[in-house]
Amino acid sequence: MHGLHPIFGIIRLWIGCLIALSILASPAISQEHARIVAIGDVHGDVDALVSILRKADVIDARNQWIGGKTVLVQLGDVLDRGLKGREVMDLYMALETQAPAGGGRVEFVLGNHEVMNFYSDLRYVANYAAFAEEQSNTCREAAYQAYMDWRIKRGEELGKPVAAFTPEDKERWMGIHLRGYIERAEALAPDGKYGAWLRSRPAFVRIDDYIFHHASLSPDMAKLSIDDMNHTIAAEIALFDKSRQTLVEAGVILPFFNFDEIIAAARTERKRLKSMDTLTEAQQQHVEAANALLGFTAWMSMRPDGPLWSRNFENWTEEEGIKQIAAIREAYGPVRFVVGHSPTSDHRIHVRFDNSVFLIDTGMSKSYYGGHPSALEIKDGVVAAIYRDARIVLVEPQGDAEAQEAQPQTVTRTSQSIWWGPSGQPLPFQDHETMIDLMRTAEVISMEDIGEGVTKPQKVLLEKDGVRMHAIFRNVHIDKGQTELGGRIFLDFRDDSIFECAAYELSQLLGFYNVPPAVLRKIKRDEGTLQIWIEHAMTEKNRRKDRIAPVDRIRFNKEWQMIDLFDNLVFNDDRNSGNVIIDNAWGIWMIDHTRAFRLFDDLKDVSRLTQCERTVWSKLQTVEDAAVTDVLKPYLRPYEIESLLKRRQKLIIHIQTLIDEKGEDAVLFTW
Repeated sequence: MHGLHPIFGIIRLWIGCLIALSILASPAISQEHARIVAIGDVHGDVDALVSILRKADVIDARNQWIGGKTVLVQLGDVLDRGLKGREVMDLYMALETQAPAGGGRVEFVLGNHEVMNFYSDLRYVANYAAFAEEQSNTCREAAYQAYMDWRIKRGEELGKPVAAFTPEDKERWMGIHLRGYIERAEALAPDGKYGAWLRSRPAFVRIDDYIFHHASLSPDMAKLSIDDMNHTIAAEIALFDKSRQTLVEAGVILPFFNFDEIIAAARTERKRLKSMDTLTEAQQQHVEAANALLGFTAWMSMRPDGPLWSRNFENWTEEEGIKQIAAIREAYGPVRFVVGHSPTSDHRIHVRFDNSVFLIDTGMSKSYYGGHPSALEIKDGVVAAIYRDARIVLVEPQGDAEAQEAQPQTVTRTSQSIWWGPSGQPLPFQDHETMIDLMRTAEVISMEDIGEGVTKPQKVLLEKDGVRMHAIFRNVHIDKGQTELGGRIFLDFRDDSIFECAAYELSQLLGFYNVPPAVLRKIKRDEGTLQIWIEHAMTEKNRRKDRIAPVDRIRFNKEWQMIDLFDNLVFNDDRNSGNVIIDNAWGIWMIDHTRAFRLFDDLKDVSRLTQCERTVWSKLQTVEDAAVTDVLKPYLRPYEIESLLKRRQKLIIHIQTLIDEKGEDAVLFTW
């Protein structure tokens, strides 16, 4: 334990200084509480918070508690980035008072941004004006005068006289200390309205078999109990507050100093006092206070791998995470973890590691992250994601206690997939045959130009028997002789949307299953191709732009191996990051094959092909040419099919060569 936390023993000395320490024990839900509703990072977006609390039937139109026996859990990070952090805190403080009358309660756990504000780290503060009062300008003037007096006095103490202040100095200071700055500092101070309330919150809350906290854990951190971590973080906050107050009383800093100013002043004071031969008792206390503040890098509340900052649950691969969670459960038992901190890539709630971890930060601050309001609901063994337009079940009980886990929310490559409708609900049927029938026969409700790509596809809303779905319509038909594209000469060049159907049918036949269902259809006298629209998805281009890390990088790379293999097989020269679609389970889909199926017998580029999925490998070898021809002949010309079959043989040779060189297990994998 000493290796885990270098100043653990020192912090223990401050446990007696904690505010309302008794509340930090992890509460357990009683049988009377029928439901838990958990909210991820709000970051000052009170409108998003209100909308999802209403959707979850926690508050009414007047923002009054109607949740009955619900336990409402906020996973921290209500401050910074957004403009209305104060309103968020006011709402939670009000609900905390109202909930017990209905048999419910509010649990608020600390996030890293709350702790940053305790330590006066103001890098992400977006709004001081919310705290401004009528006397704000007078308050700022008084604070500036105090700052000038402090500078002069400290200059004398340090033997560094300060030059006269200029109007530019004042303008620069006022530009940093905006209206509301001083009042905000006072409100978030240890004895301030919001500061006292927030400091009484724990970092962890355990309710039944669920542990709610802000960020991630590790097996090493789990050497401490939940209560120990709560106490340690609270003690660090108390130590910071006490040490800062000691330096304020000594005139080393001013109460409204930010973190950088505090640390710089503490470092200077320690250096000054250590140069003295003897110290008074008061000066020795100043040294101890400075030492405490300067040791913050070792604090659990500040450590990058600590429970307020770690992103392990997001960054671990599925395989690695299952092992790590098993190790954590050795300390805490068969629990599940509900965390925020890391906005999900698609702004939907994610389930990981055999349904043991729920990532519920969906980037609710629309102005900053562009995400969606969401809540996690736990009721009667069912775990569901609540959005403003949908409620989606994530985990259902399956009988005995050992079978309480549903399948993890990761993509499985089969002939069936989970398709979503425009309302956010899964479509009532998932097999491809039914999807294709719907696309062929459903009524076209509306069409809109997407405005992307050379072929200008259109997004179509379809409806049949009360079921609605989106599809993309392409009607490009270009047929030329010799054409040069990208420095390459193409004979008998075709750019045709009919190839989307050919790509889909081939993907199904050979077990790739990575091309969305597509059918031929005539819409408004235009012959073209309808292909299912993948809801709640992003392009690979946007993933790279936003620097979103894959949930499982190893699997992600394997998905790309299969894309490269398929593009070589169909000779698709038009693959780019804009026509690779990533769904909300991190399955990768290929679209836009209108320039595939070229008349080249050689492969496009096999330099990156090092692996192949076993089912695809088997079908590449065993599916007869006649079967391939039968599937593709409605869409391709005979010589286009002939070229494809020749490329298939060369792919087989390439993969077999890899197997001979590296071994089967190094080349072949199973989803």
